[in-house]
Amino acid sequence: MALEFRGLGEVGAAADGEVRRRAFKKALHGWIDYHLDPGTMLGQQDPFVGALRATDCKVYEFDTWPTVEDVAALLGELSGKLLAEADHVPGATVAAVEVQETHVNRAGSCSASAADVPEARQPN
Repeated sequence: MALEFRGLGEVGAAADGEVRRRAFKKALHGWIDYHLDPGTMLGQQDPFVGALRATDCKVYEFDTWPTVEDVAALLGELSGKLLAEADHVPGATVAAVEVQETHVNRAGSCSASAADVPEARQPN
């Protein structure tokens, strides 16, 4: 995953901007580690959801069948929400999120805002 920031660190000292980027990235990586990694992303209708949960596997359910585009959109929305909640430079945004699934399959999400992120189901 790659993040591109706009406005973060442009006001005040460059060191302050870097500290704020690190805090944001720590929050984002913490969410990913807790909800997605290592785990499985499936659609709510996938017949394997129940079986995986029964064996205490971490499962993140999407409303639809998950694609790399869905993951990029999820992380873009989450990034906007985390940045809005964090102590940051006013007007800062996450300009782009790119997720690469394989060497030939990647997707991005642009101009993340403080949109509500779908509530995550608790992993098992």
